[in-house]
Amino acid sequence: MKRARSLCFLFSAVLSAAVLVGCASDVPGNTTNTTTDTTTDGASGNTGGGTDDSGTSGTQNKYADGVYDGRGTGKEEGILVHVTIKDGKITDIEVIDCHDTPDYFEDAAAGVIPDIIEAQSTDVEAVSSATYSSKGIIQAVQDALSKAEI
Repeated sequence: MKRARSLCFLFSAVLSAAVLVGCASDVPGNTTNTTTDTTTDGASGNTGGGTDDSGTSGTQNKYADGVYDGRGTGKEEGILVHVTIKDGKITDIEVIDCHDTPDYFEDAAAGVIPDIIEAQSTDVEAVSSATYSSKGIIQAVQDALSKAEI
């Protein structure tokens, strides 16, 4: 059991590093920052009261910046993640603890975590060979994001 937990922690560290490297490159999906920069001429730029201009700006600052913890249940109970929000966007998801079978969990994390970051949403497909672990990660991220909502 200690070996499985150690493998899980090692995998989460490697996966987090890979996600950071992938997020470091400026690829499509960073267009909202450009939009934010051009709309700062208004008096209350980012706080826009109760009306949304076009529907697209409602997703810009959906979350408050910070690191939020979330819990989920995969095949086993006890998935813990830290989700980092920067400039209102999901920039990192780090697995802190998990009790699922390492092989399945690693497959789930390798597929689901980058998809969530790219989509900026938990509405992603589960990894077919690791459905329970995938759903547990998604649940944990949803829990963290619920704490980050503005």
